[in-house]
Amino acid sequence: MLGAMRGVMEGYQRFDLANKIRIPISAVAYLSQMVAAMLWSDLVTVAAVLVTVRALGWCVHFYCCWRLVPLPRIRQAWRRDLLRQMLRFG
Repeated sequence: MLGAMRGVMEGYQRFDLANKIRIPISAVAYLSQMVAAMLWSDLVTVAAVLVTVRALGWCVHFYCCWRLVPLPRIRQAWRRDLLRQMLRFG
C-alpha cells in the first residue's frame, strides 16, 4: 500500500515530495530498530517499534496523497447501466 501511494505521488511528478517522505521514514525505521534492540532484548518490542514507524509512514503518505489528488468531495450514486457496461467491457 505504501508503494502505491508513493506511485501516486510520482505519477503526479512529485518526486521531491516522495523522497522527502521516504528518506526520513527509512532512516527512522532503521535507527529505531537499532535503538530498540539495544534497549530491549525482546523481539516483540523491536517488531512493535518497526510497525509503529511503518504506520506513521503510512499516515504521512496518505495525508500527502489526500492533499495532492483532487478527489470529488461529493457522494455519487451508483448507476446500474454504467455498471453493466463496465462489466461487459472489462
